Amino acid sequence: MSDISDLVRNSIKQITPYSPGKSSREVKEELGLSEVTKLASNENPLGPCPQAIQAMQQAASDVYFYPDPLCRDLTAALADKLDVDPDGILVGRGSDEIIHMMGLAFVNPGEEIIYSDPWFAMYPITAALMDARAVTILHRDFAHDLEAMAAAITDRTKLILISNPYNPTGTIVTAEQMSEFMEAIPDHVIVGFDEAYYEYVDDPDYPDCLDYVREGRNATQAGARAV
Repeated sequence: MSDISDLVRNSIKQITPYSPGKSSREVKEELGLSEVTKLASNENPLGPCPQAIQAMQQAASDVYFYPDPLCRDLTAALADKLDVDPDGILVGRGSDEIIHMMGLAFVNPGEEIIYSDPWFAMYPITAALMDARAVTILHRDFAHDLEAMAAAITDRTKLILISNPYNPTGTIVTAEQMSEFMEAIPDHVIVGFDEAYYEYVDDPDYPDCLDYVREGRNATQAGARAV
């Protein structure tokens, strides 16, 4: 009987298993601490709001029903708040799943995904899963080198991923920089804006990249504003 690992796709074997790090509970037990805030995992040290707990308690009585796969109520509310077409909203289990879905929907084997180095772990995983070529562009002063990223585009490039603010360095791409970059993007390339940490930004030069979505550009957003 053959080893089942021999049947696994080669692209899966190339993926380094993701390590989420220790949980807050593990750190408390290990170091004898009473309070730990794990910012890396988007954990709110204040806990969920009372309204969220109440909503979950009310929904618990209906858990025997299949959930709405389209999340119609939430999608309608988001579309109204963000002024976008509800058909352009996809609700997922965090930005990881949305980024994965970008790869599934758009990237063919042998095509290219461009992203900055250092990167968020899901970017190379998505490239590997799709048998795509990962094109990494070294950061410039801990920020995205948008000029180099645009210069790296070829006829095989399908997806460019930009985390804004940049995970893990915390810098941002400004509205002016993003506008100049988007003007250099050809029609066959999709730009994915990963804005998982945009709530932390108070810089007035931070762009509203949803404008590119509203304009019908080849742009998608993942993260807190999963559009």
